[in-house]
Amino acid sequence: MSFGLYVLGYLIMIIGLTYGATLMHIPTRWIAVGVIVLAGLGIVTGSVIQPGRYFMQDEAYARLLSNLARTQFKLISPELRLDILAYFGSRGVSANIRRDKMEKTHIDWKTVPQEVEELKSLTPNSTSTKGKDTVVVTHSQ
Repeated sequence: MSFGLYVLGYLIMIIGLTYGATLMHIPTRWIAVGVIVLAGLGIVTGSVIQPGRYFMQDEAYARLLSNLARTQFKLISPELRLDILAYFGSRGVSANIRRDKMEKTHIDWKTVPQEVEELKSLTPNSTSTKGKDTVVVTHSQ
């Protein structure tokens, strides 16, 4: 969905709720409070954070990728694989990603592009083991 369509839909919702609150004779100051809260909620939930914009998210994705790579991406779900590839693939992995100077565990950012490429080269095959759905990842030829 485009950002413009999101904003339009959100504005229509706010206008509709404001009109309904007016018809219910809710005091104007409470209607204004509701509009401000809804607008703030729309701003918070309306944007996708790209790599390099928020270092804590970058580090979380990098740690997850590193931990999965250590196990050769065994038992990774297709949804998680696509999410990681979408995150790092949207703009590539930059060597200039901001880093937390106080990070407790060191992230080797030089290995992240290699791990992303390794994840891209794998193809997921679903299997079922003992009634639980698992995903076995095999190397594509």
